[in-house]
Amino acid sequence: MIVVGAGHAGIEAALAAARLGADVILVNTDLEDVAGMPCNPSVGGVGKGHLVREIDTLGGVMGRLADRTSIGTRMLNTSRGAAVQAPRAQCDHRSYRQAARDLLFSTDGVHPLQGHAAELLTDGGSVRGVRLETGIELLAPGVILCTGTFLAGEIFVGLNRFPGGRDNARPAEALSESLRRIGVGLVRLKTGTSPRLDAATVETDRLVRQDPDDPPPRFSFTGPPPPGPFLPCFVTHTGGTAHEVIRNGLDRSPLFTGIIDGIGPRYCPSIEDKVVRFPHHAEHQLFLEPTGLDGDEYYVSGLATSLPYGVQRAILGAIPGLERAWITRPGYAVVYDCIEPGQLRGTLAVDGIGGLYAAGQACGSSGYEEAAAQGLVAGVNAVLELDGRDPFLLRRDQAYIGVLVDDLVHRWGSEPYRIFTSRAEHRLLLRCDNADERLTHLGAELGLVDRSAARRTELKYRWRDALVRWAETRRLKRSDTERIGVSGMEGATVADFVRRGEGDYPIIVRELVLVADSLPRDLADDLKGGGPSQESLAVALVDIRYAGYLEKEKVSSERRTALYRLAIPDGINYKRILGLRREAAERLAERRPRSVAEAGSLPGVNPPDVTCLVSHLKRLVNVRGRKGKGRKA
Repeated sequence: MIVVGAGHAGIEAALAAARLGADVILVNTDLEDVAGMPCNPSVGGVGKGHLVREIDTLGGVMGRLADRTSIGTRMLNTSRGAAVQAPRAQCDHRSYRQAARDLLFSTDGVHPLQGHAAELLTDGGSVRGVRLETGIELLAPGVILCTGTFLAGEIFVGLNRFPGGRDNARPAEALSESLRRIGVGLVRLKTGTSPRLDAATVETDRLVRQDPDDPPPRFSFTGPPPPGPFLPCFVTHTGGTAHEVIRNGLDRSPLFTGIIDGIGPRYCPSIEDKVVRFPHHAEHQLFLEPTGLDGDEYYVSGLATSLPYGVQRAILGAIPGLERAWITRPGYAVVYDCIEPGQLRGTLAVDGIGGLYAAGQACGSSGYEEAAAQGLVAGVNAVLELDGRDPFLLRRDQAYIGVLVDDLVHRWGSEPYRIFTSRAEHRLLLRCDNADERLTHLGAELGLVDRSAARRTELKYRWRDALVRWAETRRLKRSDTERIGVSGMEGATVADFVRRGEGDYPIIVRELVLVADSLPRDLADDLKGGGPSQESLAVALVDIRYAGYLEKEKVSSERRTALYRLAIPDGINYKRILGLRREAAERLAERRPRSVAEAGSLPGVNPPDVTCLVSHLKRLVNVRGRKGKGRKA
């Protein structure tokens, strides 16, 4: 296997493929520059943190790398429902990069190679390798493109523009042209970054301090917690003066003068976008986040811009605490090529070119976490295809990774894609805390996860089930209600109390559990020792509180699963299926998928087409059943 690019997608793709037995050549222009964080060096957040937890349960490394290099981790949305709570870590970008590089060089089967990919080699509609600009030809039956923003990348600072993937790194212009020559459609997208500041020139004593959680939450279910030490972030705001500076500089903005031809992210707009689109907002919140443990630079999150350097200086001069701040790295915009929508399958294979896969920003997404998730999916499926095994396809009701891939294949529009909890219709099932229950067994079956992780997960949820049974049967005594200050609940179960959700109920329930005498011995001992069973208790409380909603979600999920497992008989005539669009019928007739799940992963086959297919298959089953009973079909 050949993986082009050693960003977050490339690392996960290479390591996953190697764990499944492939020999992987990982090509990167600069082997000192792997797992780069050209934007904010943070991992996680709402939706994104869910992805990282899922990557971890499938044997990926992003969660462990984030925990190891965290300089401050927080659990977001703790005052809201369990479905939208997620961890977010500020990382030391140098340590993260070094830890990722060490992992690549120490993993059997991964062969890092410094080189600049210039051409994709094909033969008879399938890939056969990659040619480097040095003339070296690397041959393999599978290639995974993890090119980030480097495909014909161009950087903009004000009205100045120059070739670059990001951070002044060389773009991959020849590779972009090579893809066009073999028939891969490309579109232009845009992203941007904020200025970084010399920390010594920021007056943090005038800003609101935001400390990380203590103890810090972690991403990895099996790895150690973040070791520390940790640093705070600081909060400030723009205001009317800063907004006026931005408006006066729009005539030198590449966004508003039409110089940039790429489409930017809707949900992470530049500061000039925010000021123009939301003129009624008197201010916009900014976070000053340290980029490393040395604390020498702050990334100004929320101030992404491609305005000229002088305008950036003037904006900072109008923001409290930043009046004297020195810009060490100006903000900029980068425009790049990515694969046009409709060319990806659910495996992240590029349709029409055998053995070619893509992941990350090459697929139209944004964000380190989205890239890492796609890299894992592409790396696994590339090996499975070569081995002649069934593809690895996650459903929307099974994982956020399933939502991400399905959206990219079927729903992606014309702007960089970003994951949100609101994109997941089954988000109560897809929580951060139960990612290991949902996916560890799949990772173990594939060979991505060792059996010890699977056993740990099995024990965690055996304990969870025991705690739920105890809570449903243990009734509160008068002494209990007096101690916890809840009147009128004598005779009610602990589960009733949890569903009532009064006070600091997790701590109260933990106190009740610690004196319980009806729990399995191993669980009771671990609870008293403060061990891993704390995770079991936390999941149990969520499952108890949302039991009714979870049951509805599970019924809906089981119905969906049953439908997606339906086998498609050989020789089916797709042109005769009522309501099926012509494009979908042609694609299905060409690909001949073996199941509804596989059919739904094909580009050009949308969810309504899948519904028509399922209805047709049900009718076939009913017709055959009536024939078997001697009735007229």
